[in-house]
Amino acid sequence: MPAYSRQTIARYLKKADAAGTNDEKGDLFENLVEYLFSKVPGVPQVRRNVTSVFRSEELDLVVSNDKHPNGLVSLNTWIPVECKTTRGPIGSHELQVFIAKIERRSLDFGISIAWRGITGDAQLLTGAHDHASTALMKGIRIIVITRTDIEKLSSTEDLVGLIRTRLCDLFIKRSPLVLD
Repeated sequence: MPAYSRQTIARYLKKADAAGTNDEKGDLFENLVEYLFSKVPGVPQVRRNVTSVFRSEELDLVVSNDKHPNGLVSLNTWIPVECKTTRGPIGSHELQVFIAKIERRSLDFGISIAWRGITGDAQLLTGAHDHASTALMKGIRIIVITRTDIEKLSSTEDLVGLIRTRLCDLFIKRSPLVLD
């Protein structure tokens, strides 16, 4: 599986940390996430800032997935990815908005890449964890990947493995982000 450049990841994160505005920080973080997914086997395209025809909502990234055996084989052809670089964990409302975007497109899976994770307790399913658990009961799977997770990635195999682990945790523990 393709390796990631640890220097590239560190450079994107350092630039995002030093960004002068939230928009600039968000753009740099989206660049990093695009870099990570574009190297996964079977991902021919990552589209950025896709706006609905009604201009009422935007998806940060949409990953096109050809279901390569070494890639995201068990996931949808289209995977919406939301990137959040807030100072603290993202809250219930922000996760609900992302879930609604997925639901309106009749999809059943999305990835929230949250700089600092999400609010609440994974074991007690409080805060944003509750909304991900409720979405699961409707057939919508949401997983969360954090900055700390990204800092540990060295190959696409790591990213694919992380996604599989988070999906497994979601099914077993009903939480999109379980930190053991």
